[in-house]
Amino acid sequence: MAGRPDLLAALTDGYGRPFAAAELEYLTVLEALDAVSGIQYGAATDDPELLERGLQTLTRLDATAKAAAQQESTT
Repeated sequence: MAGRPDLLAALTDGYGRPFAAAELEYLTVLEALDAVSGIQYGAATDDPELLERGLQTLTRLDATAKAAAQQESTT
């Protein structure tokens, strides 16, 4: 749902409430696992699109984590 706030809004509307912090953390872990799985499968099956999507996801998650850590250290 990265870059698609409309999808997140639709999901939380259907869920009936915003996600709790622990739920968001769990979704991040699942996203990382899915990315690694995609990288492995993309490499094994010579699927460059799947491989690239997994790498982009990990890059985005890393940047998000670094920004959160930097913000936490300044507060």
